[in-house]
Amino acid sequence: MKTGLNLLFRRPADSPWVRLALLTAALCFLNGGAMAQELQLLHREGDLFAGSGEQPVAEDKRTFSRDTLLRVGQTVPPALAQALLATPPASGAAVLIAPGQVVTLVQGAAMQVKQGEEGSLDLELSGTAHILLEAAQEAPPLKLYLAGRVLETSRAVLFYNGWAQPHRLTVVTGGVKLAGPKPENIGPDKTAGDEKPTDETKPAAEEKPTKADAAGGAVLLKEGDMVALGELPSAPESTTEEERQLQRWAELAGFTAPGPYKRVGVALSSDEKLLVERYGEEAGLSGKAIVILEGDKLRTHKPQQVLIRFDNKDRIKLFGESTFHIEEHVTGKQVEENLLFRMFGKVRALLTARIRPAAIRFNTPTATLGVKGTDFQSVASAADTEVSVLDGLLGVSDPAGQGTVDVPAGMFTTVPMGQLPAPPAPIPPDKLRQLRTEAIPAERISMQSPSEGEILRRVELAYEVLPPGAPVEVLLDGKVIEAASGTVLTELPDGEHSVTVKAAATDTPAQSAAFIIDTTPPALAEGVKLDALRVEADKPLLLSWKEPLQTLEVTVGDKPVAVELSGEGTQATLQPDPELLQGGQPVTLRIRAVDRAGNEFVGEGTLLPLAKPPQAPAPKAEPAAPTPKAAAMPGGSLKQRYQGTLARDTGYVLDELYLNDRGPFFETPGFAAGGPQEPPRAGLYPSLAYPHSYLRAVEDPFFRRHSVTREEDTPIPGAGESARGQDN
Repeated sequence: MKTGLNLLFRRPADSPWVRLALLTAALCFLNGGAMAQELQLLHREGDLFAGSGEQPVAEDKRTFSRDTLLRVGQTVPPALAQALLATPPASGAAVLIAPGQVVTLVQGAAMQVKQGEEGSLDLELSGTAHILLEAAQEAPPLKLYLAGRVLETSRAVLFYNGWAQPHRLTVVTGGVKLAGPKPENIGPDKTAGDEKPTDETKPAAEEKPTKADAAGGAVLLKEGDMVALGELPSAPESTTEEERQLQRWAELAGFTAPGPYKRVGVALSSDEKLLVERYGEEAGLSGKAIVILEGDKLRTHKPQQVLIRFDNKDRIKLFGESTFHIEEHVTGKQVEENLLFRMFGKVRALLTARIRPAAIRFNTPTATLGVKGTDFQSVASAADTEVSVLDGLLGVSDPAGQGTVDVPAGMFTTVPMGQLPAPPAPIPPDKLRQLRTEAIPAERISMQSPSEGEILRRVELAYEVLPPGAPVEVLLDGKVIEAASGTVLTELPDGEHSVTVKAAATDTPAQSAAFIIDTTPPALAEGVKLDALRVEADKPLLLSWKEPLQTLEVTVGDKPVAVELSGEGTQATLQPDPELLQGGQPVTLRIRAVDRAGNEFVGEGTLLPLAKPPQAPAPKAEPAAPTPKAAAMPGGSLKQRYQGTLARDTGYVLDELYLNDRGPFFETPGFAAGGPQEPPRAGLYPSLAYPHSYLRAVEDPFFRRHSVTREEDTPIPGAGESARGQDN
């Protein structure tokens, strides 16, 4: 057995069309059509590893490409095989190779399916495995290449013991023709058809057992025979007790007889156990999700509840001592749907809507149910059948079809043995409450509206439930309400709210969303009045709002104005056309504002243009020793007006200086003694621009943020006095 492969899902191309083609090919019989290209995992207990990387596969329903190495559980050394017989295997898997060809593996086993000639099955196995083979009707026998040998059979169950040396093959049921060694020219690029027919390549149907077969040719094996696999045919021997014990240990419950093994869904049992009759064999299955096949007959005991979750989204729930037989289950886009069930006991059904509802039928000992609705419950016994409908419409008739009644939602009918259905009657209130309590819960809920944190004027509740029709509860602000998907929640006050959709009679699954109702139109901030807006011709207009806006449209005169929203939508900046404001006359301003909930504000106002203030004259070049209007002599006074700095690190630096109403004259940053390295302190400083002039630095942190203008008469120090550091 090669163990160095790591070929998980190796396909020619990873596209939906290629995958569809491969899946279609997998449904073909190997002896009557193209070779199936994929393997399907029907059932798994414990861990299944694919490839030498031994990555566990999470789902039972899974497909693999051929040549992929499948390994079940951890590797078991042959020396420990006998020690494991006292303990049930911890893991196992059933793999569908093609219809009628199933291999079941147990812990420590590995399998690789090679691409052989058309109509053949080429296996490489290690560990122990059960091989279930059944040829199609009126088809040649299946050909199996195993451990270097050629086997042919029309129907057989084989047990392969790869732990034995040499490997052993036991025929559990059916019959097998064991021929000589596998031809060397069999492979993906060569087929036996390239050679002339020989005794080994002719179909078994054309061969007749002869003395030559028994002497040195093929070996015919019947039920109970065991043979050692080698290069040459071996004489069969009887199965030993040790081999039978290993065979029983390696059996996977529910996969012991040949059959098509068509998976239709899984069953979730309340005690993780299920009794199933499968292809004439009773099997006690276990697990959280037990694979269900077409043809299965399920039996439940009194305290047990079993939910059948079909792959086509239908749901069936069994209560107590009930029997449910899946006689036919044909679904798919390329085939005409046909579902036939036979049931006894208490059964609840929740079905997806169909274009052809008549394709689904339920038979009981006394009635036939033609499904036209989605949710109903039936309690069937040998004496009568009672049917209650919770959603949709159900056609109920006697087995002979002589009389039929349509039972709508909220009604029930009974069909006694040998009689016609009774006229529908309302379900009693107590019974209706019980039916809702026993409802099949939702398995998945997805909410489309409202979404988390959404701001809305009105709420249209939108959600999806799987399976469709599963009962749910809707809670608005913690209180249960009646609200199906599509219901508009009305009369909600402005403010925060929450809505939760959860499965009925359970806390999971559930979906919740908090949202805000807002029915109030947006409004301008306090102090902003549309009838008294003023703006300079070359400056933008700022409009403040009490709440964030989604959109804002502004027209000045007859011209739309571009608007920029900022401050998370609460600030709007717009720049009107200066030409509209040149005349100085009022201009009409129209506004349409929409908030995030969709509320609309429409207003009209007047925009008053303001004249642009005169600009101060540019400073003129002064002579080296200018003479101010008022002599600034020592001992006198100097009237000066100064303006504080904007966003400076200190409140002492002055940008603009007005001397005796002249100016402004701009000082350099180093007008104070010491320059910028020595920040000025409060006091008087000689001006660098004018002799005998002083600047007054005032300690005022307010200057750091605002521009302030002051006028004061500043005394000038006398001759010989120093003004540095002088406080005022």
